[in-house]
Amino acid sequence: MRNTLPGIKTVDYCFADELILKDAGLLQEGDIVSPLVTFYPYCLVGLGKCEVQYKIEGGQDLYETKVTFFVSDKPERFNRFLCFRLTTVQGSQYLIGTDNRPFPLMTWKEINPSSASERKGYEVTITYKNIVSTLRIHN
Repeated sequence: MRNTLPGIKTVDYCFADELILKDAGLLQEGDIVSPLVTFYPYCLVGLGKCEVQYKIEGGQDLYETKVTFFVSDKPERFNRFLCFRLTTVQGSQYLIGTDNRPFPLMTWKEINPSSASERKGYEVTITYKNIVSTLRIHN
């Protein structure tokens, strides 16, 4: 089963080792969390997309989350694990990743179009596999 979040208007990151999830015990699918951390924004060009695929693997529920978005500047590299906050065009917010393993992975590729009318920049992809999907953030 595959679900898609509506247009992603902002993507922010935080450092996983600084993330504190207020009143969050053992996380389960559908939990609403209140992260206590400073988030740093990416400057998106257009809207991003988030797809969540659910499957059962080895008798265990598994969610595969994939977020794609476009930025004009090359994303900074860190020697730390990151978590991400997504905000949809409706204002709903979701957290990808927690302060525990597994952590989301971020990759990007440079886009150099052959035409001046096409956008130039970086296509960023965040992938995350875990027994819980994106966590809704209490606004």
